[in-house]
Amino acid sequence: MKIRNIVFFIFYLLTTVAVAQNKKYILNGTIKDSETSEAIPGVTIFDVKSGLGTTSTSDGSFQLSLPGGEHQIQFRFIGYEAKEVQLALSKDQSIDMILNSSSTELDMVVVKATRQQKISDVPQMSKVNLPMEQINDIPSVFGEKDVIKVFQLMPGVQSSGEGSTDLFVRGGSGDQNLFILDDAPIYNGQHLGGMFSVFTADALQSADLYKGGFPAEYGGRLSSVMDMRMKEGDLEEYHGKVALGLISSSIMLQGPLQQNKSSFIFSARRSYADLILGQMMNDEETKTKFNFYDFNLKLSYHLNKNNKLTYSTYLGRDKFKQVTDKRSYELGVSIKEDGEAGIKWGNFTNTLKWTHFFSDNIISNTSVVYNKYHFDFFNAEDTRFDSENSGITETQFKGLNYKSSIEDYTVKYDVDFVVNSKNTFKIGVIGTKHMFYPKQIEIENRIDNRADIKSIKPSFNAIESGGYIQHLWLPTEKWRLQYGLRWSYFKNNGASYNNLEPRLNVAYKINDNLSVKGSYARMNQYLVRLQSPQVGMPTDLYVSANKNIKPQQSDQIAIGIAKDITKFKGLSLSIEGYYKVLNDVVQMKNGESPLDIDLDNYSGDFNQTEWDKTVTTGKGNSYGVEFMVQKKIGKISGWVGYTLSWAYLDFKELNNGKKFMAPWDRRHDFTLVTIYKPKKTRTFSSVFTYGTGSPYTLPVGMANTNGFSPAMDHQDSKVDIYNSRSNFQGAAYHRLDLSAQFHKFKRKGRMRTWEVGIYNTYARNNVFYYNSKVENQRSILEKNGLFRMLPYVSYKFQF
Repeated sequence: MKIRNIVFFIFYLLTTVAVAQNKKYILNGTIKDSETSEAIPGVTIFDVKSGLGTTSTSDGSFQLSLPGGEHQIQFRFIGYEAKEVQLALSKDQSIDMILNSSSTELDMVVVKATRQQKISDVPQMSKVNLPMEQINDIPSVFGEKDVIKVFQLMPGVQSSGEGSTDLFVRGGSGDQNLFILDDAPIYNGQHLGGMFSVFTADALQSADLYKGGFPAEYGGRLSSVMDMRMKEGDLEEYHGKVALGLISSSIMLQGPLQQNKSSFIFSARRSYADLILGQMMNDEETKTKFNFYDFNLKLSYHLNKNNKLTYSTYLGRDKFKQVTDKRSYELGVSIKEDGEAGIKWGNFTNTLKWTHFFSDNIISNTSVVYNKYHFDFFNAEDTRFDSENSGITETQFKGLNYKSSIEDYTVKYDVDFVVNSKNTFKIGVIGTKHMFYPKQIEIENRIDNRADIKSIKPSFNAIESGGYIQHLWLPTEKWRLQYGLRWSYFKNNGASYNNLEPRLNVAYKINDNLSVKGSYARMNQYLVRLQSPQVGMPTDLYVSANKNIKPQQSDQIAIGIAKDITKFKGLSLSIEGYYKVLNDVVQMKNGESPLDIDLDNYSGDFNQTEWDKTVTTGKGNSYGVEFMVQKKIGKISGWVGYTLSWAYLDFKELNNGKKFMAPWDRRHDFTLVTIYKPKKTRTFSSVFTYGTGSPYTLPVGMANTNGFSPAMDHQDSKVDIYNSRSNFQGAAYHRLDLSAQFHKFKRKGRMRTWEVGIYNTYARNNVFYYNSKVENQRSILEKNGLFRMLPYVSYKFQF
């Protein structure tokens, strides 16, 4: 009897274990950075035993269905040390994985650090990813940490000059860049005319810049994509950060709304530049005010283990205004002149996103997006004449209101499907309704009670949509391929366009630490930015391709190598060569400006006829080589970058039909960024950058127009004479920035940081713009700078 019971008991144990091993359980969680607690998207999660795997979503979450029993889970992501987790599954389990370089123990889960993931393992090329910590360590203008300013220090990326956040990527113009914040496009990324960008570093979880080899999910611009994701609030604890600077101050708060269920993160920033710099521009008759503010908010709600909702919004506004109050007395008449002129601009975005896990291998994201960009230019003059002799009073008013805006309504759906460790698919569709309101003008002239008002308010709509499929394939240990196809469609009044855009990234590993890569990408751009010649002013108009203006198109190929230098931890070398061809690119004709106002000759159809007359289309090409040595971790980190490049434009109606250098052409560009952390309480950093001068189009003489044109028939009427475009090479640009941060760690996780620094340490007078004038019958060229030496100090308190 006892033997029978023992046999039965053993049989029961064996069958129970077998059933447990065949049953599947859910392993899910969130992957975060060990120092910043930020979620990490794109991490590869792979079970060695079963061969099953997945990747973390944009908010760092993952879900994997595994059979019961022992498992060895690997977590890998570039810039972090890979980790292996050994665990036994007998029920659904959640873990929050922290990626760092030290050994960690999580309850019954044993974690051991392995080697850092190598850049030679990644098929994607022409992509720049920076840890947000490095962005906060690098010196900047007035201590304002700026994502775009840091990307301007990368090979293949240039700025338009001092005090600008515009990007020129691999020979492309400034309007060929797509800025995305939580799936919402940002049409103007500048604060204070380009001194700072609209992206607050404290609110960002990640920022990726693609210069080529674009994944199939991206489209709509020719030269680059910058995809930025906002942080999600902590689900367990409250945190915050307060920053005080010379130009602006900011605050960031985050924490749970419902413990382990929902969270929030909120950041706000406001400048007080007008209180400091504005006083330098004021006089007895004129008062100047200029400032900006922005807000970021993100709410996250975990409905259950398979569904999550997030809502994010951004609101930013800039305002520049001059108020005049002038008094005068002439021939018995008292004259009072009051005036107000200025410009306002800003972005507003809203994104509602639903993340759904169909299974551990299939994840979908559905986004509904609304975004708007606008600028308003206004000028009003109110004059009052009081005659002492006759007692008659007369009033005159002249007013101009000039507005332009673009609004988008977008629906976006993406699905990630992990077949196995060697095959991952991504498919998606997107549809956008563009609403354009360009060049809306109202002019009012009033004498006493008699008013003359003229106005135009053009508007039109367009539909832009697309779909894509992408396959990440690892056929062998040597080969890695990421290829896809994107279809794009655009419809405007009287015109529609369909285009196919193939994409390819391929990598071959020569050995464990060296790979050869290649890529090809075709891009189409349907939106057109009519750019004002005024430096730094956001007076650009957005219109679109139509029956007369074809979509702009680019084809880019790139080849390169990626080398991991294992002798030094986290050190890598990349070399890339590229060639890009541009077709049907748009430029303003000679003498044209989007701000020109001619209401008398306005036909009433700005979309189809008016703006077509101001532009011309042509071709372009660019090519170059980029070198980069980068170290992301360790006491000493940073990078060395060098670019050798050429960029040309070719228009039949410009420069007498001859090819000319693009205004953003820069032959040599060199950057050295160094971050040194001797201990936790000290951070020292420096930035040195050098670039050869950009080409400018300057007049070679002046002509007197008296008698040639009734409109110009008055004294000293002169016009500039030009012989060709890009006829002058400007002076080289170079500067050295230094900063030191002093941290003090306090109880309960609090930390305060003082930062002191110098922007442009040796006071180089870099070119902001050139001014040509004639004195004593001699032509004189003046170089005007913006920033000389700028010392700064800032304070941050983190809790």
